[in-house]
Amino acid sequence: NKYKSLGKSFEFVCCILPTAPLISVKNIKNSYMKMINESFDTVFPVLEFTFPIQRGLKIEHDKIAMVDSRFLNTRSQDLPPRYHDAGQFYWSSVEVFRHQKKLLTDNSTAIIISQLEAQDIDNEIDWKLAEIKYKLINEISR
Repeated sequence: NKYKSLGKSFEFVCCILPTAPLISVKNIKNSYMKMINESFDTVFPVLEFTFPIQRGLKIEHDKIAMVDSRFLNTRSQDLPPRYHDAGQFYWSSVEVFRHQKKLLTDNSTAIIISQLEAQDIDNEIDWKLAEIKYKLINEISR
């Protein structure tokens, strides 16, 4: 609303998170193009879980069990992939965000990025992994 009061308006907005050192310009551009060319409300990068979450385990009262026992005898390679937010950036239609105030709508999509292109940073080990990935990305792109 501040920009509107200054007579400026924007059709789209991109929120870039500061704790995502592996963001690429290519992914920002590709996701923007996907949003405008295919008429999505929001677009953000996701990556595949490294192991099927359908075979997830839980520990309660010192006992281990499957979260969903329907998949007890299902081979991991037979399960469909599932994805999680890369926590890097979010493109949104300004109008949609202003009204819905959320980044995941019924008309959202994603770009799928590789495990190499993202790293959640919650602790020192995560930071080290991000440094390793950064170095590897730069070696590959030479």
